[in-house]
Amino acid sequence: MTHDIHINTTPGEPDVDLTGKKLLVTGGSRGLGAEVARMAARCGADVAINYRSKVRRAEQVAERVRELGREALVVEADITDPDSV
Repeated sequence: MTHDIHINTTPGEPDVDLTGKKLLVTGGSRGLGAEVARMAARCGADVAINYRSKVRRAEQVAERVRELGREALVVEADITDPDSV
């Protein structure tokens, strides 16, 4: 399996082209995780947003991803609990 990621050098364009990629962001409902989800969408990735208890925040992040023209999936799971994953 190859992982071709294009680094863009055009000013004003995303630095990395993630078009066609799927990204799982754990802790994606807030803080750094939410920003990673938005940045990945700006770079062309579809995003799965994992949350433990903040469904409303996760849905808000998913809406921002969709506004950027990308697909978003919201997934509840406590990744510290193997039975939850």
